[in-house]
Amino acid sequence: IPKQASDLWLLSTGTGIGPFLSLLDDINLLPHNDRIVLVHGVRYEKDLVYKYLIEHLQFRYEGRLKYVPIVSRESSLGKLQGRIPELIASGELANKVDVPFSPQSSFVMLCGNPEMIKDTLPVLQGLGLEKYRTRTGGHVIYERYW
Repeated sequence: IPKQASDLWLLSTGTGIGPFLSLLDDINLLPHNDRIVLVHGVRYEKDLVYKYLIEHLQFRYEGRLKYVPIVSRESSLGKLQGRIPELIASGELANKVDVPFSPQSSFVMLCGNPEMIKDTLPVLQGLGLEKYRTRTGGHVIYERYW
């Protein structure tokens, strides 16, 4: 995670949230970022199963960690509805947490459904965020979870 990135976006679907929860819970890897946005997209509200761990992490990060649950197949009170790429493209996701996607301040990690990753990358590129490369740097890295 580049030191100049004040905003860390962790975008996940389904069980792809697991590596991000491990990262956030590891005392030796605590991200230095000013704002951390953990996004978890699922089909149904019943699939949002990490509530207590996320609340614990929010307490530990003293307000720096924002959590955005997204449900795609049903309407759910207090949660965004739709798919991650469309919510980024519309600005709804950034507006929800008042954290813009910006080449100057954002670093984005993607983990989960390969379709989410495939569809999200061009949206982020349209916002000026480029895929991270070891030699040249960048703003976006991803893990295909299957």
